[in-house]
Amino acid sequence: MLASTLFVVRPTYFGYNSETASSNHFQNFSKGKSTIALAAINEFDNWITLLQKHHINTVIYSPISGHNQPDAVFPNNWFYFDNQGNLCLFPMAAFNRRLEKNDHSLAFLQKHTHCSKFTDYSYFEEAKQFLEGTGSMVLDRINRLAFCALSHRSHLRVLEKFCADFNYTPIAFHSVDMNDRVVYHTNVMMSVSPTQVILCCQSIVDDNKRKEIKELITKQGKTIIEISSLQMNSFCGNILLVKNRFGTPYWLMSSQAYKAFSRSQIKSLRAEAPILHAPIPTIEKIGGGSIRCMIGEIF
Repeated sequence: MLASTLFVVRPTYFGYNSETASSNHFQNFSKGKSTIALAAINEFDNWITLLQKHHINTVIYSPISGHNQPDAVFPNNWFYFDNQGNLCLFPMAAFNRRLEKNDHSLAFLQKHTHCSKFTDYSYFEEAKQFLEGTGSMVLDRINRLAFCALSHRSHLRVLEKFCADFNYTPIAFHSVDMNDRVVYHTNVMMSVSPTQVILCCQSIVDDNKRKEIKELITKQGKTIIEISSLQMNSFCGNILLVKNRFGTPYWLMSSQAYKAFSRSQIKSLRAEAPILHAPIPTIEKIGGGSIRCMIGEIF
């Protein structure tokens, strides 16, 4: 099941987010806020041109002024949509990221999703329990599995509530980077497609859990493309398979991720679909997220 339309947000107010930096070790501080925003907008526009060239439908949202939304370019963290018309909002850890869920953005999103059922999990924010959408969860929508690396931003209680409501089986585990720091979002260490799973196995802390997950994936008949912690740091896990308006599938990733994959890994990915990659160094370095984070899936 692949998204046929991408909900994306123009990084008009993009910048370093000090509220998320303590848990996102992919972020890097840099001075020059206006220069950073202009660079991010240029990267975004070039990426959109690439998508449109290959007939991939995009719905582009521009944030309203007056809100501090440095991470708005990563909309997949605050909403989920499926082919049954379900639209969900999620509890966000950073206060300035909660501002992305406003009347204006929600009305725009509902207009383009035609949702039939709306669920809002934002009330978990009061208990300081978070689950940041398809950043916290990597979903196998066909087999109804929700993979989740638990962290400050991904709470087991909220995961289990979402899975119970939408008939997913939760697969929770702990993941760390090469410096033993908690991986903040699952979608930087794995990606799921109909035939393959890109997975940073060495980042899964528990040996038994690692074995269990690998066996589960293999049992589904899927091939595991194992990436290293170094490749994870280059956002090789932060990729997504989508389809264009004619039903042609494409892998989407950043140019940094593309260059970090080995030749054999690229060959495996291309066996499933062509690869489209775009350079987004400013967004990756300052924002700590990559192409997959920039996509809200619409079915």
